[in-house]
Amino acid sequence: MKAFLENKIYIYWHILLCVLALTISSVARADIIIQEDFSSGAIPTGWTTTGIQGTDTWLVQNAPVFSSTSGGYYAVFNDEALGAGVTPTQSDLQTPVFDCSNRSSVFLNYQHHWYEVETTYGYVEVSNDGGATWNTVMTYEKVTRGSLAAPQDTTLDITALAANQASVSVRFRYWDNSLAGKFWYLDDITVYSDPDVGITNLVTPDYLTCGSAYGTTESVTVEITNHGFHPVSNIPVVCNVSGGTTANLTGTFAGPLAPGATANYTFSGTIDMSASATYNFEAYTNLLTDQYLNNDTLYDSRQQLNNTFPYLMDFNGTNGGWFATGDSPPNNGNRNFVLGNIPYLNGPQGEGDSWYVEATASNNGTWIWVESPVFDFSGLTNPQLYVDIKHQLHNSDYFRVEYSLNGGATWTALGSTEPNWYNSNGYWRNSISNPVDQWTKVQKSLCALAGQSCVKFRFRGRPYYSEPTYTGHHYFAFDNVEIKDGPDVGIVAYQDPVDVGCSFSANQIVTVDVYNFGC
Repeated sequence: MKAFLENKIYIYWHILLCVLALTISSVARADIIIQEDFSSGAIPTGWTTTGIQGTDTWLVQNAPVFSSTSGGYYAVFNDEALGAGVTPTQSDLQTPVFDCSNRSSVFLNYQHHWYEVETTYGYVEVSNDGGATWNTVMTYEKVTRGSLAAPQDTTLDITALAANQASVSVRFRYWDNSLAGKFWYLDDITVYSDPDVGITNLVTPDYLTCGSAYGTTESVTVEITNHGFHPVSNIPVVCNVSGGTTANLTGTFAGPLAPGATANYTFSGTIDMSASATYNFEAYTNLLTDQYLNNDTLYDSRQQLNNTFPYLMDFNGTNGGWFATGDSPPNNGNRNFVLGNIPYLNGPQGEGDSWYVEATASNNGTWIWVESPVFDFSGLTNPQLYVDIKHQLHNSDYFRVEYSLNGGATWTALGSTEPNWYNSNGYWRNSISNPVDQWTKVQKSLCALAGQSCVKFRFRGRPYYSEPTYTGHHYFAFDNVEIKDGPDVGIVAYQDPVDVGCSFSANQIVTVDVYNFGC
């Protein structure tokens, strides 16, 4: 027992914080300029509906059920419900004005059910002068389109009117031509630019498991995703490798790649990953006609089996083979660990990139974590773990460190016997009234792991109460993970000498508590 004594150019890796979230969150599909599913239950902010003839306008409702992709609420003009005597009736539903500058292709997609009679009309119109004039791109009359149970999914190419225009708007105009009309249901209206492809995963080299290591001839395979709405062929692909080795890999994926589909592409040649090092991968598609560049690039890293200590990972410019995930990736109930400049608790304070918790929805018990690469502790007799942390947590929002000896199949909590570790019942939690808003180094002995050949760690927690409802309840960040072989002792508390009148008396006694962290 321990004695208690007391753009596609190669970009420097430090910009990883700006884009690494792509590896742990859902990737936006296409260059979406307008996307509306009417889920608010009202005419959306910025949209308008006007009674051009008569006073009746478009409504947002959820009954009867309209089986669009999003379901729930939708927009409708129901002329039949007004009665045969209410004529003439004409009304439009108009989007906000949006900017299509520097976009060479623009498309409009919507799901609808049109049910009318002869000589009553529905128009889809586009303006490129802010709504001063309108151009008809589709006319509906007596042919029924879709149904409540099976809406018609329609895509219109509005490139001729909208491409490279700064003041574009779309409107849906219903006109009963002074007759007893029927209705027009609309939902899931999207204006987007296509094509749009990007790299969404580093498939190989994969993360190491127990008993494995990277060799001298590792292949590099990436996953390509078509985020757009149309097939894409002949996609140029690039991967720059840095860190333990340097390589520039290029190739072309022939395709075609269907809308929403993914495909793996393996570069010709291999790379040498045998050295004990971190390997950084910058992979991107280089399609010249791509309309949305923000989701083209993936940054990721792999760590060779680490049996060289001390180990220090500061996460500046690389994730070091650590990766974020959770109970239900990639969204995890709209909460995740993100690598970058911590935006709360006094910011990065000179430590650059750190792992921190980001949440955009509250009252969710999903667990999230950041998982380490594999460590070989075979040669360690007194391993110690150090890490810098910050936190401001509700009692129901809590985090801890766990370890695995079988490649992540099962996990065990790192206990709380040391005085300089968790602050509350085996977790970091309940610190709202006394936040740890300066980087604080904590320490944990790893005696139970000495001699183990396959060790993984993860920082795991549950940010239950969080943004946007509860600000500051879920703040947690960590950085500068260090593992070294002990022994180690340290001062964990001290008692100041008595200060009387801004001076100290002679022979004052200073009391300190020293703790043996060693095995």
